[in-house]
Amino acid sequence: RRADARALIERQVDGIIYATVFHHEVSVPRELRAVPAVWIGALDRQGVVPAVLPDEASGAADLVALLVDAGHRRIAFANSSIEVPATLRSPYSTDENLWGRSIEAGVLEDPWAEPPADVYAWTRDPRQCPDEPAYVEIGFKQGRPVSLDGKATAALDLVTTLNRLGGDNGVGRIDHLENRLIGIKSREIYEAPAAVLLLQAHQALEDITLPKEVARFKDLVAQRWAQMVYDGLWFSPLRDALNAFVTETQTHVTGDVRIKLFKGSSHVVGRKGPQQLYQLALATYGQGDAFDQSAAAGFIKLWGMGVRTTSQVQGQLHARDLGNLLSEVKRLTS
Repeated sequence: RRADARALIERQVDGIIYATVFHHEVSVPRELRAVPAVWIGALDRQGVVPAVLPDEASGAADLVALLVDAGHRRIAFANSSIEVPATLRSPYSTDENLWGRSIEAGVLEDPWAEPPADVYAWTRDPRQCPDEPAYVEIGFKQGRPVSLDGKATAALDLVTTLNRLGGDNGVGRIDHLENRLIGIKSREIYEAPAAVLLLQAHQALEDITLPKEVARFKDLVAQRWAQMVYDGLWFSPLRDALNAFVTETQTHVTGDVRIKLFKGSSHVVGRKGPQQLYQLALATYGQGDAFDQSAAAGFIKLWGMGVRTTSQVQGQLHARDLGNLLSEVKRLTS
C-alpha cells in the first residue's frame, strides 16, 4: 500500500525482503522501486515454494549476511525496521528478548566446534571478569522473585539487573544440543544470566521449604510442563492442571537466597525462609540436638521388615551382613 511505502521511505530502510503469498504478480509501489529488494519465496496451495535466492546465498543466513555486507543494515519487517547484526563473517541466526539470547547457524552447526567469541553479546569471557566475586541476594514471595539485596524490585528491573550483573561476571552461557519436536537435533548457544541466577535461587529456596515427596514429584511435573510448552501446548488442559499443582507448591516458598558470582560461575552460598523446614535442632550434631536417637532402633526394625521377610522366605542374607546388622541394632538399643 502507498501508505506503507511512504512509511518505509520515512524510516530510511536500506532494503526490503519481499515474500509473496500464492503465485501472482505483485505490484511494487513506485516510491519503493529504488530501494534494494530481494524476493525470498512464495506459497502455493500445496505448500511452501523454496526461497528464490541470489546465486551467492545458499540459505537465509547467507542472504541476510549478503544484504548487510552490501551496506543494508536495516531490514523492513511488518511495522518496524530491524537492525541486522549478521555478516558473512558472523552469519548467526539470533533471537533476543528480555529473558535471553539464542544463537545458531554458522560454525555453531558443527557440534565439535567451540563457540567463537563473537557469538556472545551479553556475557563476558570469564578470563575478563572481575578478580573479586560479586554477591546478590534475591528475595521471593510464594515462589515469585520480588526483591534484590533487600530492596523491593519490579519484575522488569529485577530481570534487567540480574542480566547485567550475571553478564558482567560471565554467568549465563549455555551450549545446548536441542531435541526438536520433529526429531531434528539442533545445537544452539544461549545467553540467559538472569534466568540462570533465578532458577538457582528458586531451587535453593524450594530445597529448604518443600517436603521431600512434593519436591521430588514437582521435578517430574517440571519436566513434563517444560516439554509441553516447548512443543507449543501452552493452552492445553494438562498444562493448566500442571500449573495449578505448581502454584500450590509455592505457598511456602518465601525467603531469601544469596548467590556468589565469580568468573563464569555462580553458587548458592546462603538461603533462609520464615517457613523453612530445615530445623537446626533436628539437624545438628552438636549441642542442642533435639533428635531422639533411641527411636532409630525401632525405625530400622520396621523399615527393614520387608527386606528381612523376603530374605527369610526366598533367600538368606549373607551371614556376615546379618551379624553386623544385628550387632548394630543391639548397640543402638542398649
